[in-house]
Amino acid sequence: MDAAIEAIIQQNGEHAHETLQYSWRSRAELVRLTSDIFAPAFEAHGMPADRVRLEPAENIANHADAMGPVVETWLLKTKNKEDDAAALAAAVREVLDDADVRVRDPLNDDDRRVQPRDVAILCRSGDTCALVARALETAGIRAVRPCKGLMKTPEARLLLAVLRLWVEPRQPLAAAEIGRLLVHPDAADDWLRR
Repeated sequence: MDAAIEAIIQQNGEHAHETLQYSWRSRAELVRLTSDIFAPAFEAHGMPADRVRLEPAENIANHADAMGPVVETWLLKTKNKEDDAAALAAAVREVLDDADVRVRDPLNDDDRRVQPRDVAILCRSGDTCALVARALETAGIRAVRPCKGLMKTPEARLLLAVLRLWVEPRQPLAAAEIGRLLVHPDAADDWLRR
């Protein structure tokens, strides 16, 4: 990741790199928790903690928060993926039906009841995503899931190459892919001719 940042700075100058210091949208406790988790993890791989660590913006840090815990765990007592998906959908339904579950509305900064658009579920595979989407639909919750082909977009390929380079800094194919996507995004073979 540092190599990608350095390449961007080299190409576009020092002004091209700015590290976000404050989170203006997330709850203060969540900002601090994620910083406490991710800053040491990235630092162990050579990325300075100050490039990762965020603080809540002052208006958020001073905002009285009565929305409940920022992290919740659900133990699904199931035996297969179909039952997992159904149990997860039932849990989401409970959250949506619970008037005490609150979120902060990004448009006006007011606390309000949680709505389906506030919920995101991450899955490890497209098949699992399809199972969860069907279970949500069965529970009466509209689900939107990604379309096939997302990983073929230039943005996704760039992100994957950056992650490969971050994991293994001496990964020449990842470095080449990053260079090609950043320098010649519209001309796939031009970089070979140079």
